Amino acid sequence: MNEKQFSRLKQIGIAIICISFSFSVIGAGPECREQGTVTWIVDGDTIIVKLQKKSEKVRLLGIDTPEFHNKNNKREYFAYEAFLYTKEHLKGKIICLVKDPQNDRDVYGRLLRYVYMNGRLFNAELVREGYAEIYYKGDHSMKIFFSHLQDEAKHAKRGMWKVRKQLE
Repeated sequence: MNEKQFSRLKQIGIAIICISFSFSVIGAGPECREQGTVTWIVDGDTIIVKLQKKSEKVRLLGIDTPEFHNKNNKREYFAYEAFLYTKEHLKGKIICLVKDPQNDRDVYGRLLRYVYMNGRLFNAELVREGYAEIYYKGDHSMKIFFSHLQDEAKHAKRGMWKVRKQLE
């Protein structure tokens, strides 16, 4: 198999994966076994969710939004916009949390979850709209799907990708 054939096969594989996951972004979503209400937005990729009688800090799995305070205690570009987008779409809403078989909690004790609202995968929406990029550390089952959405957002210059292009 030559490089051109391999590249085409890879594109077809990504397309098949994206089609199979697309129901998660726009359709009914998975069966919801863990449901709660979003009570607070910490930043673009971290929320507080009331689950039955306990509140939990939840880190949206597989994505990374710009930070309010990075290692140099500076706000990264598009941090506030990502925060506002998450707040506008999730605060006060009932959501479904879906655990990835490879992840449960991070080193800070936060639940790592895919967040669905009305059957839509919010993690994917953040990536597709340019408010988040793939979180490259660790494995998760949506990595290839999120990679495709990130490439799409970059190409369309959505969200932070438009800002980064203007800054270069």
